[in-house]
Amino acid sequence: EGTVTYEGGAAKFGENAWLKSDLDLKGFEEITVAVKVKIPETGLTGTNWIYDINDQENHAAENKPYYFGLHLNTSTQNGQVKGETMPGGWPNGNNIVYDLSAEEAADTVTVVCTFKEKIFTMFVNGSKIQEYTVDSEDAVLSKILGENPVLQIGKANWNAGEYAPDITVDEMVVYSTALTAEELAEAFNPYNSSPRNASD
Repeated sequence: EGTVTYEGGAAKFGENAWLKSDLDLKGFEEITVAVKVKIPETGLTGTNWIYDINDQENHAAENKPYYFGLHLNTSTQNGQVKGETMPGGWPNGNNIVYDLSAEEAADTVTVVCTFKEKIFTMFVNGSKIQEYTVDSEDAVLSKILGENPVLQIGKANWNAGEYAPDITVDEMVVYSTALTAEELAEAFNPYNSSPRNASD
């Protein structure tokens, strides 16, 4: 949807532009999503969703959304990275946030989020930012994904959208397992190599 331009394999999103992946996530019991993002030189505006994984049928139903996603926002001067998991309603929402330095905001940032057995973890540029256990009986990936899971890139799955204008997304990889820090170091070097051995 909208205009997405490509340069060297990286996708740059235009106004109200986004992509819908055809990756089949149904049945995943754990997950790792690795992605490289580049903030435009003009900076960020508002909330910019890099990806949103959810059950497209239940995401906004009865104010009980289930989703797992990543966005950049303007909560801090240089921008903030925020990973979110929402298992069954706004009160159950859990975030991991990381404030970018000026140097990081001017460069490509590698963000990896994993989810396994209620444990949500986020890494930025190879460093583990936080790991915590989601305190909800609904915090099971299969329930968050539901029967019709969808992966949207560059847009959140609700009416307002919250797109990612002028942000560049590169080397996005989804694994059907929650990789450890050691496995990530081997499979996805954030500085000088492309991801490899990725699972469908």
